[in-house]
Amino acid sequence: MEALYKAEVENGTGHQALSRYQIDINQLTLLNDAINHWDQFLDKVFIFPTTGKLTTDILDLKSLEDTEHYLDVKIQLSQCLKTLQSAGLEQKFEDICGAIRKTTYHQISTNLPQFADNSRSLVELAQKNDRIITDSDDSKSGWMPSPDLEVSQEYKDCLVQERRQLKSDIIRQRSKVKSLIERLKKEVNRSFYSGPGEPISEEANTTNRDSSL
Repeated sequence: MEALYKAEVENGTGHQALSRYQIDINQLTLLNDAINHWDQFLDKVFIFPTTGKLTTDILDLKSLEDTEHYLDVKIQLSQCLKTLQSAGLEQKFEDICGAIRKTTYHQISTNLPQFADNSRSLVELAQKNDRIITDSDDSKSGWMPSPDLEVSQEYKDCLVQERRQLKSDIIRQRSKVKSLIERLKKEVNRSFYSGPGEPISEEANTTNRDSSL
């Protein structure tokens, strides 16, 4: 006979087992895997691009991957929630997943391209300044800093400040997403109680989980 999980519904602010429903253990495994795969993908999204070579195609691919992970989690949650018939629980999961999706979209559509452009601009500026200095050395032995260099320094200061702000925003958004993912995992454990089995691990990155919450 197929092994089954039992689920319990959260009531109010306290966690009370008012009703118990049977949830297919295989379905919960699929849900856990979907969440862990999304979590792994997000770790790769909230980074600082080391070069300016972040093309539109790469960003589109990241956006597509995020959509696929998001929909996979939504589908698996829907399957697990079928038995419970709880609109409140469905809305809770919808809110968490929606918040993760919104934050990730901002990272992919705004932060990543801006950071890549910033990196590219700094490299191009450094190359331009090197050419100015080389040309000045070739023209005369003793030279004064050119107006171009002074303007370049002002531009560089603006780029460095922009880079600092972008890093701060990315770090903040990454922390927010990690917190939301952990909240999602905890809500799954709380809502689909597995008794002495293996609830989803907050640190697991594979299907085989060694710890329970």
